[in-house]
Amino acid sequence: MADPKIFIRRSATPSKVPTTDQLALGELAINTYDGKLYLEQDQGAVGVGVTIIAVNPWSVGVGSTAYNIYFTAGFVGIGITNPTSALTVAGSGTSTSQLFVTGVSTFTGNVNLGGELRGPAEFIIDPAAVGDNTGAVRIKGDLLVDGTQTIINSATIELADFIVGIASTATTDLLADGAGIKIGPDNTLLYDHTNTALKSSENLNLASGKTYKIDGTDVLSSTTLGSGVVNSSLTSVGTLTSLNVSNAVTAATASVSTINLSAVDITSTSTTTTTTVATSVASVSATVCRSAVFQVQAVQGTNYNMTTINVLHDGSETYMTEYGTINQPIGIATFSTDIDAGSLRLLAHPASNSSTTFKVLTKALDI
Repeated sequence: MADPKIFIRRSATPSKVPTTDQLALGELAINTYDGKLYLEQDQGAVGVGVTIIAVNPWSVGVGSTAYNIYFTAGFVGIGITNPTSALTVAGSGTSTSQLFVTGVSTFTGNVNLGGELRGPAEFIIDPAAVGDNTGAVRIKGDLLVDGTQTIINSATIELADFIVGIASTATTDLLADGAGIKIGPDNTLLYDHTNTALKSSENLNLASGKTYKIDGTDVLSSTTLGSGVVNSSLTSVGTLTSLNVSNAVTAATASVSTINLSAVDITSTSTTTTTTVATSVASVSATVCRSAVFQVQAVQGTNYNMTTINVLHDGSETYMTEYGTINQPIGIATFSTDIDAGSLRLLAHPASNSSTTFKVLTKALDI
């Protein structure tokens, strides 16, 4: 007896699906071209078929793709009865109910996540080219970091923000005490709440031509105090080359070489000589001053002299008179005046080449 053959309802038309009119409840049909097996399904449990379903909704490749299985319609759900995308995975509770993928996965389109993106203790994002620390990661939105450290291993950091917040979550200035910037192992610029100031551990070195300002007003440059600095508690200013004062000056002690008043210049000089040659011991500008009073003290050993000399000039000649001379015990010098290279000079003529010191207080009146 020949082997019996059992045939079921079938079609070789691609993508053809039987209808409920063509199948009875429990009857099978096969599409021999698609490799799909269909049956009529009773979805109401009343013994009446209401729809046709594919028993094997996937497709199987042919030839070189014979081992490929794929879906051409519908969605696949894992852990869910109503998938809404090509592959929907649902699960909660233990990790065994989640989807785990090992190895390298490649996505050519967008990946939409409805929850958190989780990874191992060290989670690496490596854009192409992979493994050479190149490429870029772009976040189209805010970046919030809840960890305790943010470490950036980069040669250059560019921030488009106008304001960079440091300790901006502190609700009071006291809580922000000590916040700031650290450069290298111990170079800092920190907020000091006790002094309500920014405290730098290093010197501030401004570029040439720059100044320190307060509210837009210069207060200090490399050479000049700002014009708005009108008060000071300075106890020492070293040596001043000039000082202009418009009001009264109160000083316990002042050491100056020249005082310029509105029409009078007051200077002091000290000169020591060991020769009998005429020596200039004081001078004023002949183009600025018309006359001068020289009060002279001369000391040579135990010889002490004092004298006052009035001098007037006309631009080329000088006219002098000496008075109030005290010599104790003997005179040790005489004096004369001249104009030399635009200067009105007082010349001392020591009586000997013994060391002699001349101290002169000069008061000169402007032309």
